[in-house]
Amino acid sequence: MSYKISPNPFMMVSDNTATVAVASTTAGQALTFDTVEVSKGVTLVSNSRITCPSTGDYLVTFSAQGTKGTGGTGYIDIWAAKNGTNVLRSNTRFTVTNGTYQICSAAFIFEATTAGDYFELIMCGDTTASQLATVALSAANPVRPAAPNIIVSINKISK
Repeated sequence: MSYKISPNPFMMVSDNTATVAVASTTAGQALTFDTVEVSKGVTLVSNSRITCPSTGDYLVTFSAQGTKGTGGTGYIDIWAAKNGTNVLRSNTRFTVTNGTYQICSAAFIFEATTAGDYFELIMCGDTTASQLATVALSAANPVRPAAPNIIVSINKISK
């Protein structure tokens, strides 16, 4: 059996920083990525800008997990921006609680782009105690890999 890698551009990036706290409750912050897991054509610029090499329709997906650094509950909003402008109806909100991890499972964004357009994921929350959080690998049975605080993939879905 043989497998073929898609001829269309794609990329998967992640951030493995232990925690990324909400910096402001009144302004969004661009999320950054410290690892390019795989890439064909799509590039990561300034650690936050996922840049499309060709015109077409792209699917952006992400999965994030967070917690709250101190007491009670809070929330985190994550949304997409294209070329610095918020993508309509792309926000995802999830609740975070002190001492536990909550997951915002996949969010899907379809967007038409022109060559050179870039996407960023923007985060804000109701308190600076809310944070994205990486879960370290577990050596206990069953052995499990680490979970980055956010994983993003982008795939060109048109010709």
